[in-house]
Amino acid sequence: MENKKIFWLGIFASCILASSNAFAEGFFHAAKEAGLGASVSLGAVFTDNRDQKGETEEENDIDFTIGLKLSYERIFENRYKFYFDYSPTYVVHNDPAPGSEKDAFEHAVNAKLELTPGRRTLLRFTERFWWSGNKDWNFDDNFLEDRNLSPDDFNDNYIENRLAGHMQYNFSEKNYMLLDAFARNRRYDNDSNYDEDEYNVRLAIMRSPTRYYSLGFYGDYTSFNRDNRVYDYDHGVDYVTLGVQTTIDFFADQRWVVNASTGYNFMFYDDDRMNDTSMFGDSRLELAIHQRELLRGKIGVRYSKDYSSVLNYSSERNFVTFGSISRIFGRNNSYTVGADVEFRLRNFDKDDVPSVVQISKGNEERDTFYLKLYLNTRITEGLNASFFYSYEDCDSDIKEYPYYDYQENVFGVRLTYNFL
Repeated sequence: MENKKIFWLGIFASCILASSNAFAEGFFHAAKEAGLGASVSLGAVFTDNRDQKGETEEENDIDFTIGLKLSYERIFENRYKFYFDYSPTYVVHNDPAPGSEKDAFEHAVNAKLELTPGRRTLLRFTERFWWSGNKDWNFDDNFLEDRNLSPDDFNDNYIENRLAGHMQYNFSEKNYMLLDAFARNRRYDNDSNYDEDEYNVRLAIMRSPTRYYSLGFYGDYTSFNRDNRVYDYDHGVDYVTLGVQTTIDFFADQRWVVNASTGYNFMFYDDDRMNDTSMFGDSRLELAIHQRELLRGKIGVRYSKDYSSVLNYSSERNFVTFGSISRIFGRNNSYTVGADVEFRLRNFDKDDVPSVVQISKGNEERDTFYLKLYLNTRITEGLNASFFYSYEDCDSDIKEYPYYDYQENVFGVRLTYNFL
C-alpha cells in the first residue's frame, strides 16, 4: 500500500513539474513575443591604481558586482520604435577609497523612442538616468587639510540625467536639415559638491548632389557650468562654433565613409574677470568602416576648445587622435573581439582662469593615452561572457591631486545570463 502511495505521489509530482515547465516555457515565449527582456550578471574588476596616483602611492582594489536588467521593446508598423531598460547593480569594494563605503548600489534607466511622423521627418529621443552610491570625488588628506575640508564634504551619492533629441527633415531629395540637442544635469546629495549642467544644440543644413557626398553649414552652441567650492570663481562658460562639414561615402553603401568639419569658435566666460576668446580651427576628421555587420572600425583626429575637465581651469584646448575596431567571428558569430585607443593632448592657458586667482601658472599640459582590449563570447544560447583589459598613462604638468602623473591597469570579467 505504501509503495502505491509513493508511486502515485511520484506521478502527481511529475505532472506538476511538467505542467510548471510547460507554463514557464509558455510564459517566457509570450514575454519574448511581447518584447520583454530580463538578464542577470556577475562581474569583477581589478585595478592596480585605485585612486590614480603616482607609483609610490598606488593602491590595488577589486570591485565585485551583481546586476539585474529588465527591458521592454516595441516596434509598431515601422512608424515608431520604443525601448526601455532598468538596471540596478550592487557593488562591493574589496579595498574602498578613503571616505568611501564598502558597498553601494547603482541604478541606471535608459529609454529610446524613434518616430517617423511623415515621409520627410525622422525623430529620435534618448533618455539616460543614473544614480550612484559610489564616491565620485576622492582627495588626499593634504588637499583637504589645506582647504579646511573633510571627506564628509564630498558625499558619495549623485544622480545624472541626460536627455537628447535628434531630427532629420528632408526639404527635397537632395537637401535636408539635421538638428541635435541634449541636456545633461548632475546633482550630488551634498550641496557643497560639484553639481554640473551642460546644454548643447547643433543645427546643420546639408545638400547631397550625388549619393557619394554631402556638403553643408553648421552652428553649434554649448553652455556648461560647474559649482566649485575649492576654487572661488565662476567656472561657467558658453561657446559657439560656426563652420562647414562634409560627408563622403566612397561606394554609396555606407561601407567607407569620411566625415569632416571645421569652423570658428567663440568662447564666452561667465566670470567677468576673464576675457572672452575666439579661434579658428575647431575641426574633426573621421573615417568609418562598416563591412557586412562583421567588421566595424573608426579612426580620426579632433581639435577643439571646450570646457575644462580640470577643476583649476574654465576651458582647455584638446587635440585628440582616436580609433576603434571590432570583429565578429567564429561558428554562429559567437565571438567579438575589439580595441579602443585614444591619445589626448590638453593645453591650459593663463587666459583659461582669472588672473587674480592664483591657483595655477597657466600654459600647462595634461596628456593621456588610453587603450582598451575586449572579448565577448556567447557560451550558450542564454549565457554570455565578456573580458577586458585597459591601460591608461597620464603625463601632467599640474602637480596637484587629483591631477598627478599616473599609470593604471584594469582587468575585468563579466558573466551574463539572459532569461528572456
